[in-house]
Amino acid sequence: MKKSLFSVIFALAALLFAGCSSGYQPGITGLGIELTRIERGADGLTRVHWLINNPNIIAYLVGGSTHKIYLDGGLVGTTTLREPIGVPKQSQQPQSAILKIEGTGGHALTIALSRGSATYRLESNLTITVYGEGKENYRAVATGTVLVVAK
Repeated sequence: MKKSLFSVIFALAALLFAGCSSGYQPGITGLGIELTRIERGADGLTRVHWLINNPNIIAYLVGGSTHKIYLDGGLVGTTTLREPIGVPKQSQQPQSAILKIEGTGGHALTIALSRGSATYRLESNLTITVYGEGKENYRAVATGTVLVVAK
């Protein structure tokens, strides 16, 4: 009798809690982006270099990204990457791309080149796949000082 009563209680408890979950969905937190260098090449093209910093204990897949780069308060240009890149856990992943100069951004870039550096603001939008399940848009903003050099 004790065994059958225990079996019935266990079965009821299993049914009751079978559909329960915490509802926790891991999200994207802590990712950072840092502009590390801007180079104007002899061919006239400007290449920007940055790091994606991932302090987390999970890896991310960045499916694409767009970036707006401001130097000394003015928009210099934008860049878009469509190639996926993996960002391992607790690491930094370097990236680079050609900068599309916007409006009067060429003038601001020339001034920054003459000084060798500039203050920057980097506004980034990344499309990230979490655990291979779904895509999330992640926005990051970074500020600092960046080297601006001619190659």
